[in-house]
Amino acid sequence: DGALAQEVMAELQKQNRELMEFQKALTQDIGEIRRGGPSVSAMATELAKIAPRLRNLQTQINPEMAKVKSFVSKAQASAADAKKKAEAQAATEAQEQRDGKELQESLRATQQLVTTSEESVEAVVSLAAPLIDEPPEDSADLLKQATDEVEAAASDAMEKVTEARKEINTRLAAAKKYAPDTRKLALAEYGTLQARLTEAQKKLNPYRSFKKDFRSRVEARKQLVEL
Repeated sequence: DGALAQEVMAELQKQNRELMEFQKALTQDIGEIRRGGPSVSAMATELAKIAPRLRNLQTQINPEMAKVKSFVSKAQASAADAKKKAEAQAATEAQEQRDGKELQESLRATQQLVTTSEESVEAVVSLAAPLIDEPPEDSADLLKQATDEVEAAASDAMEKVTEARKEINTRLAAAKKYAPDTRKLALAEYGTLQARLTEAQKKLNPYRSFKKDFRSRVEARKQLVEL
């Protein structure tokens, strides 16, 4: 592994330094002996024969040192990369927890807005149903009052739908900054709420002009009953 490679590298460097020191000392010794004159020249010659062997050892060590150095560099880079990935993973997990908590809180509030909107729409439908089934034929004032109430309720419901839709859009924009898993969940949840609002608004739209379309609604209801 990386630690073993570093130990090997340190040992090879140590041996290389020792060879260089020995070679330097040998060169100095040979020089001293040669200054002793012809009587000791044979000794100098014998010592000089050691120098090529030292250079050969150095030639063998250097490639090995290069290999080990390369391995150590790769091991260090791999360790640094693994550490970086681990730190990034830890940061992502921490962000997932923070974002997940925020999503739970904001989603709960937004779901309540959507539910309130749906209930308001259903209230409009319930308010209008008796008028369509049995319209007051003997009092134009009573009919006008009733249809005005339906349109007012529809207007109020539409405000709630609009408010909920704005809140969802705001939450969707915020969700884009969430950590990956929480972002995916947020987009799915808020997408579902958007779809619920769309259906609620479709149901509500006809009642926003209830007075204008009232007579045609009553006639359509009569024809349906006759069938």
